[in-house]
Amino acid sequence: MNHSIRLSQQQINKLVLTPNIQQSIQILQLDAVELDKYLKDLSESNPLIEVRSHLEQAVDSLSGTPIEKISTGGNTETLYDHLLMQVQISLKRNPLSQIVVYLINQLSNTGYLKLKDSQIIDETGISSSTLNQAIQLLQQLDPPGIGARNLQECLSLQAHFDDTAPKAAIEILDRDFELLVSHDMASICKKNNLSKIELCNALDFIRSLSAAPGKVFEQTKPTSYVIPDARVSVRENGQFNLWLTRWGRPELIFAEKTYQELKGSADLATQQYLKEKREEYLSLRRSLHRREQTLLATVNQIVISQRAFLLHRTALAPLILRDIAQKLQVNESTVSRTIKGKYLQTDLGVFAFKEFFSKYTQPKSNSDYHSVDQLKFEIVQLINSEDKGDPASDSVLVKMLREKGFKVARRTVAKYRHELGIPSSSARKS
Repeated sequence: MNHSIRLSQQQINKLVLTPNIQQSIQILQLDAVELDKYLKDLSESNPLIEVRSHLEQAVDSLSGTPIEKISTGGNTETLYDHLLMQVQISLKRNPLSQIVVYLINQLSNTGYLKLKDSQIIDETGISSSTLNQAIQLLQQLDPPGIGARNLQECLSLQAHFDDTAPKAAIEILDRDFELLVSHDMASICKKNNLSKIELCNALDFIRSLSAAPGKVFEQTKPTSYVIPDARVSVRENGQFNLWLTRWGRPELIFAEKTYQELKGSADLATQQYLKEKREEYLSLRRSLHRREQTLLATVNQIVISQRAFLLHRTALAPLILRDIAQKLQVNESTVSRTIKGKYLQTDLGVFAFKEFFSKYTQPKSNSDYHSVDQLKFEIVQLINSEDKGDPASDSVLVKMLREKGFKVARRTVAKYRHELGIPSSSARKS
């Protein structure tokens, strides 16, 4: 057997990330606050670099108007914000939307409507039938159970919203709640002709419901803050002004005078040290410039794609990472890093970049393609305008949506209807 050692050559393609490229990638995915900290940490090891931050002032570089920091982080969305957003999207054209907003303002932290009907009618001057319609609209919002007047109604609303709810659970909550409260299970079984297994399944489901649906929006974590990296505003002629915010662009200052003085009188070791620190500065400056170019180009494509939303608060147009990557001729991972953790300030409020993306409902190769957001918007519009005495089933909604150019399956409609917190047609029938 031949055990000799041989040398051979093999040519392979291998991607090698230089330190400069790695630094550019890292800087690209940092938001304004993280970038400021990153640069200040680097300046501590480079005495020739000074970082001039604008975060403390947080002043708009064009208008000079102070901008408040935007609260974000875990569980910072309030119940009011969550409900109001749904009203703006799904009830925008409904004449009762303002009454629903009024009712939202009367909700307790747990999500209950504590005011009596007579008090609401006295304060608003609306009729009893109008109030009932507005309350029905409120109770169709997410989270299920919102706007209930008592515990029974709260649990019953949640059960009707859930397509998986056992029929026995719904009947118990609707008709036998007093027997449930008094733990008279024998009477419940006899009245509804339930077996022990059916009763247990119904009770297990009822126990899974929340007695305080609004509690989930209570802030349990300290508030953290984000600062928008870019801003867009609409001019009177409908054109957009887009720019990177001042506080998202820290200034990098090089001590050129000190560098020249030391360079002329220093020994070789010191000169080499100075050269390395200057190269570090130049590399950092190039990375910052590339970050700004990529960030501005990306947000510009977002604004172009979502023009209708920014002007009229319509449903989002279909937009995915690949769309922007192809427009800018970059990798999708570059777009992903660019939008990571960054925010855009608009005339409508502050949005995370990722909130402007919405998947296609069918392949883009189809000439009639829409976004998931547009599909959900149309579902809401169709349901809001339906005959309340004969609400449309999911199959009927499919036919109506196809007439509008949405080629979707019944299970898709059912899925998005459930995500929107809209009950089935049988539960919507009045």
